[in-house]
Amino acid sequence: MFEMMTKIYKITSIIITFLLIGTIVMPILIVLAAFFLGGFMDFPCFVDYDLQEQCFMIEDEYLTRAREEGEVDPQIELFLDEYSYLFRGGGCIYKKSATNTLEISTPARDLTLIRSGDNLEINGQVYGPGQALEITNAFYTWNPWLVASTKVVNRGLLKACDAPHEVPRLVVDGFRKTDVSLEKGFIILLVLFGLRLFMRHVLPLFGVVGMK
Repeated sequence: MFEMMTKIYKITSIIITFLLIGTIVMPILIVLAAFFLGGFMDFPCFVDYDLQEQCFMIEDEYLTRAREEGEVDPQIELFLDEYSYLFRGGGCIYKKSATNTLEISTPARDLTLIRSGDNLEINGQVYGPGQALEITNAFYTWNPWLVASTKVVNRGLLKACDAPHEVPRLVVDGFRKTDVSLEKGFIILLVLFGLRLFMRHVLPLFGVVGMK
């Protein structure tokens, strides 16, 4: 029994050591990846709102063309800015649905949007005009320094300002992003350091050989 406990201890010690080294090295790899593999995005969703006229304005030619394709009078239009730790600037995700349902995938969580009048139901929760859902997922990846977050805002029933004859549709905007989190990384470092100290200095008091 004692030999088995010692083997488990040694295996656990090795795992904690590798995790600790990996957590320390990972920020260096993130910086190198951003430097050598990263780039620049300069096309977020350029959408402005005229709340008095209950309409929205698009300042991007690509987004204007995207709106002209497919369904003419959708029930839902989605403008989602996208940001990544690997890129400076932001991108744009545009979707629309001819039905009252629209599904989107984000690193933080997959979302199902359902329109009910001017209300927006997101994964079973109802949000009125002006209300927003914000999600942060700290463990969407094994990387101890990265987190994913998403924000979705119900802008209400709107139409394009330059198309007054459009049928008002439910406009949804927000963002999805992955970013570096120093808080998450340092918490994981502290936990691993604490476990290593526990195994090195406390377990020997119970007759288990400490970590070297």
